[in-house]
Amino acid sequence: MPTSFSPVASQGLARFELLMAFVRREVGVRYKEAYVGVAWAVLQPLAYMVIFTLLFSRMGKLPGSGPLVAYVALVPWIYAAAAIGQSSQSVLGQLGIVSKIYFPRSVLPLSSILAAGLDALIAFVLQLVLMLALGVRLAPTLLLWPFLMLLTGAICLGVSLILAPAIVRFRDLRYIIPLGLQLLLLASPVGYPLDAVPRHLRGWYQLNPFAGLLESFRAIALGGHLPRLDHLLPAVVWAAGLMIVGGCFFRAQEATLADYV
Repeated sequence: MPTSFSPVASQGLARFELLMAFVRREVGVRYKEAYVGVAWAVLQPLAYMVIFTLLFSRMGKLPGSGPLVAYVALVPWIYAAAAIGQSSQSVLGQLGIVSKIYFPRSVLPLSSILAAGLDALIAFVLQLVLMLALGVRLAPTLLLWPFLMLLTGAICLGVSLILAPAIVRFRDLRYIIPLGLQLLLLASPVGYPLDAVPRHLRGWYQLNPFAGLLESFRAIALGGHLPRLDHLLPAVVWAAGLMIVGGCFFRAQEATLADYV
């Protein structure tokens, strides 16, 4: 390799090592004082699954709803909610370090999003166990799960690149984000399939980047087929748009973040 590429390679390796250090720190802090520990990654989606099954399958009697229908969508949804909630406050939580030394600030939200993926991976393993226990065949399309999770993470990163510097300047935003995530949950087909939504409302539903994405997770897991293009394309467009807008906004705000300590 030409020597002119060596500084670039060294800088890239240094950034990767810094990112991994923050990821390990995030994971360590999350589980250090948690009595439930890793079991929380299993208990949370199971609890939501029971609630959503009772609401939509037993009481609401929505067609196509059921425990696995809810659980398969809950794994990426809980990941997305945790990733956005934690990464959006990552810069604010590290202002002490930000004000003292220079490093790429974008490492902070990215490390929170990667750390949240550990819980999702544990919950996904339980999903496979539940599918086998309930007699659902593990289709080869499940191999697409990591790629759909990457798309989910890209949406979360784009959102966090906007929210993280905004929260540093406007601290009250951190109290609004949990409410926004709850409203987004209500506007997402988590406990029921998208087909259960009245046809005249589906267009509005699919303005939500997670609506078609959650249905894509169900397609590869329970349907055993590739996601529909009209379900997946809006999520791809949202991910690309948010990454571009978020990256530009974060870069514009990055130099002044330390001024708000």
